[in-house]
Amino acid sequence: GVLEQIFLKDTGASKNPLPVDRNNTRHPHGGAEDMQYDPNRNSIWINSSDGLKEFSLADKQFRRVEVMEQFTKLKDYDRFVGLDIDLQGRIWFATKPRGILIYDPETRDISQPLSDPEMQHKAGDANLHIYCDQQGTVWTSNWLNFGIYEILPFNQPFTRFNANPGMKDSLSNPHIYSIFPASNGEMWIGTQDGLNILDTKTGKFRVLREND
Repeated sequence: GVLEQIFLKDTGASKNPLPVDRNNTRHPHGGAEDMQYDPNRNSIWINSSDGLKEFSLADKQFRRVEVMEQFTKLKDYDRFVGLDIDLQGRIWFATKPRGILIYDPETRDISQPLSDPEMQHKAGDANLHIYCDQQGTVWTSNWLNFGIYEILPFNQPFTRFNANPGMKDSLSNPHIYSIFPASNGEMWIGTQDGLNILDTKTGKFRVLREND
């Protein structure tokens, strides 16, 4: 399998072989039928039979998605087809037998969109396309005429952060006097013993006191 770059001005082309990360020589390596350009990272994401791949357009190198190893080492791992990028910049891609997975390049974690095992299997089985729309809804189709699945985003009503002064990355004090939203998903929180900065993407706090 290769990622081919076509130069329209001089009708030339450059081929970039997909790296092989699996030891099973009987498995067809590098097969892929879908990819997406990521403008925020200037890269191309590829859903291959060897797992999710990222190709950097800056240095023309493939970047390894290390967390994929827990899936690609499975004897029966393979890819289906679909791949897309949601509003949070996360990569949705279809796999076999684990269904649709979500990779977050910021936290480098992989999650499943559906907690129910049966629905997780049904939504990802024989997947042909994944489309993330501008309202946060994800649409999927397949080649076995199951119709179209609509995956609706769901957020918990609230998350409670308890103050644990002696614990790293925790809220330092329960007495909160002010909250102010900052950039990059951060919340600046004024407490009785100093400023707490919450990263809403990770749920972790940084504490700044008078000496800081």
